[in-house]
Formats: sequence, structure tokens, C-alpha cells
Amino acid sequence: MPKLSVVLCLALAASARNGSTSGDKAATAIATPCDEELYLEKLKTHIMSNGNAFDDVIQELQTERRKLSLATAAAEGRETRCLLSGLQAVVTADLASNQAAATRIKEAVKEAREALEKQLQTAKIARALYATKTIVDPGNVHTNGLGNSHKVKIVLKTTTSTEDGCKPFDPEQTTQINKQDINIAQMAQLKLTDNTQLAKAIGTAFFTATAQSACNHNGKAQNDMTPDTVFHSCTFGSTGNAATINWQKANYAAGPLSTVNIFTSDSDRTCHSSIAQKTKSDKHIEYLGKTLCTALTTPSKPIKTSINGPSLKNNDAVLRTVAACTPKFSNLQDPADNTKNSALKAYVEKAYGTTNGNFKATFENIIDKKSVPIKTGATMRTKTIDQVATDAEAEQILSHLELQRSSREEAAKPASATTAAESKKAKECKEERDEDKCNEKDGCEFKNGECKLKDGVKAEEKKEEKCKGKEKNANLRIVNGREKNAKIPLF
Repeated sequence: MPKLSVVLCLALAASARNGSTSGDKAATAIATPCDEELYLEKLKTHIMSNGNAFDDVIQELQTERRKLSLATAAAEGRETRCLLSGLQAVVTADLASNQAAATRIKEAVKEAREALEKQLQTAKIARALYATKTIVDPGNVHTNGLGNSHKVKIVLKTTTSTEDGCKPFDPEQTTQINKQDINIAQMAQLKLTDNTQLAKAIGTAFFTATAQSACNHNGKAQNDMTPDTVFHSCTFGSTGNAATINWQKANYAAGPLSTVNIFTSDSDRTCHSSIAQKTKSDKHIEYLGKTLCTALTTPSKPIKTSINGPSLKNNDAVLRTVAACTPKFSNLQDPADNTKNSALKAYVEKAYGTTNGNFKATFENIIDKKSVPIKTGATMRTKTIDQVATDAEAEQILSHLELQRSSREEAAKPASATTAAESKKAKECKEERDEDKCNEKDGCEFKNGECKLKDGVKAEEKKEEKCKGKEKNANLRIVNGREKNAKIPLF
């Protein structure tokens, strides 16, 4: 029986925009929206892990800084306290560097993640369109011509199913795209759905009207006719007529997909010139390429200095800190100057130990295992530094250690100037052996066979007397050689 095909819905194939081969072949093997969704999910996970790369190290460094601050405050010797201050300087510098790097990568990751989420929505829409199929409604819903009308109405409908489109992949279980291993670290190009070309995700529907006879057009088929012309010679009778649709899935790779260059080449990991300056106002897949390049090239490797002598002797923060608190090196104009700091570097290397094992043996007991006081309620007890788990605990301990330090310093202060003067006077008295001369000395008396400072005698104070006109006791030399007290007015 003769048949006639009429195109009702067009989704014409476009030329594929191909680029060079990517280092990650899976990125350019994407051929369906399901492939794209899989790769985008993998990308998102990879980039998010980069954004979190500093979290553990920052937390570790914060803990180390807390421990070192406690150990420094609890240190009993000046040299030990100085060396611990050097370690604090290293950890503080590392912490600042990691926090700054974490801020940069998190900002880059945030932009890339938001752009990826938007592209994932585009891919999901494309997946729905890719699975959309047009058919002739199989029910009794069609309309014939009325009166002198020579028209009939055939009802068409759309359906969607994964069988007609593609089935999403499980990102956690899938490691390949079209038999190509996913290797995001090597990705230089990526195929992405252009949201301005989504109509091309829909397949092509061919409507076929089957007449009773005479659709042969003089015995040859032609595919360049108008709908009106193709019906000219058809005869529709009372039997043998049919209306069907043949559906052809879209060539997705040649339709909505575009190849976006992320990096200059597989080996040159600078942003490709085609996307390097793109912003949100540009085509989204190009802006996404820019955010991916930035997120993937922003340093995401944590910084952590090795704690041992050979490493620390070349650390400027340690050299400057140790020199500042070590008297024999305090005159160094620039402790980090390699032409003048050989003695300082040798001291640092020896003091901190030539290996990690040496360092641990020397410092473990004065950092981790050092006991510090902590108050719980009304009870004072001790904890080792490595048992202090919070900053609040550390602050309480530091306050108590500072109080202890202040008390020790107060107790260790030298005697007052008056006491020193009294000691000097007592020494002068003691040096005199002659009884008469001793008694002649101001403030001295010969007693129990030796010359001593008189009881109750104070050294002269150097303050001004503000008691003019009042009587004061004064020692007067009497002619007979004896001293007597007399009251005289002082003016």
C-alpha cells in the first residue's frame, strides 16, 4: 500500500563543534545529557574536596598553637621559653598562610560550584527533552470532516521515558564515560550543553499518512515537496487508511553539545584564551569554563613546616624570634641574613634536634606532657597540655600561669634601695675593729665584741624634709666623747 511521510516536528542536526583531544578523554566522550550529568557531578565532588583541603590542617595548627602558648607560659627556663616562642612563630605563620590560601580556594570553589549547579539544571532539562517522543494518540480522539469540510484532525501526544532518552548514572559507582576512564585532574576540554540550543535535544518525528491508493507520483518518490503537493494524487477510500509517526532520537553530540576549552593545552594549565576573561554576563558554558579553570588552578595543597632542626634553621620566623630572646644573638641586625647568621643557625639546629625523633625526645615532655593548673568549680587540679581540648580551658590556664609568673617575679625582685643602703652601712660598721672608733661612727655601736649597726637605725633617705620648724632628734657630739640625744629645731 502506498505511503507518504510528512515531517511535523523538525530537530535538524547541526555540525559538531569539535576541539582537540583532551587529557581526560572521558570529558570529550560525553554524548548524552546523562553523560554530562555524571561528569558534572564528578567535577563538583572533586572541586569541593579541593575547597576543604585546608580544613584539617588549619584545625591541627590551631591545636598546636594552643599547646605551644600553654607550654611557653608554663616554661620555667628562659632558653626553653625562647625556643617554644620560636615554634609558636612557625605555627602562627603556617596558620596564617593556610587560612589565607583556604579563603582563596573557597571563594574560587564557591563560584565554580554555583556555575556547576546551574549547568546541572540545564543538563537535567536537556535529559527530559532528549527523552521526549511524539506519537499519534492511539485512542478514539481524532475528528473527521464536517459538511463540506474536507479536513480531518489527527491528535498527536508526547511521551517521555528513559528507554527513549538516556538513563542517569550513579556517580559513586561509575568511573567511565563511553569506555573512557574519568580523570578530572587531566581534563583540558569539556563537552557541555549549550542552553541556547536545547531545542536540538528533541528527536525528529515523521508523520506517515497511508492512503487507499494513488500516492505514487508517477512511479517515483520525491522528498522535496510541500504538504499540499504530496496529497495531490492520493486517494483516501473507506478502508486502508492509517496515520502513524516514526520517531528518530536526536543526535545529541552534534546538537546541543559544545566543546569548551578550559586550559590552554594538556600540559599548559593556564586558562584558555577563549574563556579566560568570561563573566556571568557571557554565555554560561564559557563562564563555567572560567570558574572551573580558576578553581582547579588555585593552590589547594596545605602548608606545614617540618618541625626539626635542619628545617627550622632556615625558617626566618624562627631565626628572628630566637635571636630576639637570646642575648648572645640579640644584636644581629637581620637574623635571617645567611651571610651573618651561621652561629644562630647552628644554635637553632642543635637546640631543636637534628631529626624529628630528637625534637620529640627534647620537647614532648615540655609541650604535650607538661602539667598545667586548671580550676574546676572551686577545685584546682592539673592537666597535661595535650589534654586541654578547648580555647576556653586554655584561656583559664593562661590566666593562672600569668598570675604565678607575676608572683614569682615579685618575689625575685632585688631589695629596696633603703635596704641596700642599710646593708652597706652595716658592712661599714662591721669592718671597724676598734671599739672607740666604732662608737664614733654614725649609726654604729660596739656590742658583744663586734661593731654593729645600731638597733633601729635606718639609712639616710634622700627625700626632702618637709617638716621645717619642728623639733627632731639629732645625735650631737659632746665634748666628753659621749653621744647624747638632744632636741633642736630644724629650719
